[in-house]
Amino acid sequence: MKIIKVKNKKNIKYLNKNLEIPLNFKNNKLKDISNVTRLAGYEYTNLWETTNNLDSIISLRGRNILNVNSLNLDEYDRISHELSNKLIRSKLFKNDLVFPCVGTVGKVYLVKENNKYHINQNIAKITPTKINPLYLSYFMISKKVKQQISFYDQGAGRGNILVGDLREFNIFYPNDINQQEKIAQVLSQQEEQVNNIQKLIEKLEKRNQYYAERLLSGELRVREGEEGNIEFYENDSKITFELNKKTIKNCFNNKNIETWQISKFKDFIKEREKSKISVKEATNTGEYPFFNCSSSLTYTHNTFNYKEESLILSTGGLPSVHYYNKPFANSSDTYVVYSEKVDNKYLYYYLKHNLKRLESCFQGSGLKHLNKKLFKLEKLYLPLKIKEQKRIAKVLDKLNNESNNLKLLLEKEQKRFEWLSDALLSGEYQIVD
Repeated sequence: MKIIKVKNKKNIKYLNKNLEIPLNFKNNKLKDISNVTRLAGYEYTNLWETTNNLDSIISLRGRNILNVNSLNLDEYDRISHELSNKLIRSKLFKNDLVFPCVGTVGKVYLVKENNKYHINQNIAKITPTKINPLYLSYFMISKKVKQQISFYDQGAGRGNILVGDLREFNIFYPNDINQQEKIAQVLSQQEEQVNNIQKLIEKLEKRNQYYAERLLSGELRVREGEEGNIEFYENDSKITFELNKKTIKNCFNNKNIETWQISKFKDFIKEREKSKISVKEATNTGEYPFFNCSSSLTYTHNTFNYKEESLILSTGGLPSVHYYNKPFANSSDTYVVYSEKVDNKYLYYYLKHNLKRLESCFQGSGLKHLNKKLFKLEKLYLPLKIKEQKRIAKVLDKLNNESNNLKLLLEKEQKRFEWLSDALLSGEYQIVD
């Protein structure tokens, strides 16, 4: 299949001065192409009763919906089959859409099987009658629907759509049912690609945390082997990574380990001069990265404060830590430190994986701030030799680089999904064999 651009001034029709759709598209109210129902208030008040029986029906809330094809069932209620059959208009069947009307408005799940789910309070059940269900699912999370949600929102921006208003939503779709199916298939495949990358990132993040906890506590030790390889000791599983054209190997029963020590931060950190740049001076077009109290790096600045290896800590709100070894700027409400006695990258990972301990150094009512005296008295456990500190940092660098590369790929694939959604659901592009 190919995706080609077809929209031009000759093949569009104007529904009004602000709304145009291709000639081969239809425009109907949601109520005209589907049945929209919900669990009535009196039904919930007088009849609704949950059960602990595992052989029962799962009741879905907005928080359970991840996307069109996925649910989060970490937390949910169940009702009996008898009650579900009694409340038949809110019982879910295959190809029904689940659409939250309160809170997480704008998410949609397409039901894949019968006799498994029921909608809970504040959820709309949409049963397509004259449109491909999967196509409608993706249209219901499109920009065109988000605009209509904003128009009808009864919660002053908090997310609250009346079912009566939902029935009035305008739905645009190709006349050709085969084109609907093709669009739905392409978007579903792209969404699956995004989901698979997200799952892999979650898996790698758990792995990274597993090794960080053990490497930074001394439970897992590293050394340089006879062939210049980095070796570490854990259990009887073997894992191999590429690292600077060398190999990290699992080894066992190491008897030649280096000693560790307990130290306080005040014994080895130094402070850099406080920045005079305020957060308001940040820009999006500067040459140098600009660090503030946020855990993410989103701003830049035209000048830099430091060019040496440093750790940048948040001093207000929630704890965060950044590592940087090139020219950078930072706001006046950050705390910049470094060490000449301990490997700075090791310190970065130690703080990153011990943010709860760092948070204990934040004090004050309302917005809490970092108490630097308390921070300096905090203890940490680290190898005596910088060589082992550096080897630990290299291992964690390798693990984090793998997950960070996947995050970049995820961002790329998410943007592609957004582009496909805009292009295909607007009729600007269509799919041909």
